[in-house]
Amino acid sequence: MQLGLELETQLFLLSVLIGFAMGAVYDIFRMVRIATKSGRILTFVCDVVYTVLFWFVLFTFCTGLTGQIRVFALFGMLTGAVMERLSLGNLAVRAFGRLWRWLLRKIFAPLKGFITKLIRKIRSLFVKIA
Repeated sequence: MQLGLELETQLFLLSVLIGFAMGAVYDIFRMVRIATKSGRILTFVCDVVYTVLFWFVLFTFCTGLTGQIRVFALFGMLTGAVMERLSLGNLAVRAFGRLWRWLLRKIFAPLKGFITKLIRKIRSLFVKIA
């Protein structure tokens, strides 16, 4: 099926936009890995889930609009994902990492200390009763 140049250009630009959005989805996976201090297993699972999701979106996008998988749509999605990674992606993940470390240091660490002291007091009450 032959597409006109105008339609191919529109599809390419739309695929770049979808790729940009898929890059943002990958950044969410990166933020989850930062927050959980993940190991190799979680990194592998996140990468597999993202890869399957990326190919599903590509397949759905291409077959829904043109009935075929087009190489320029794949190239457009990859271009969009790389553009997102180089522009907003690293900035967003870096900002999230700093925010997460600040939350851990200023909010969660004192809260952990408070809860630990509370549990020790409750435990000492039960020891005295027994």
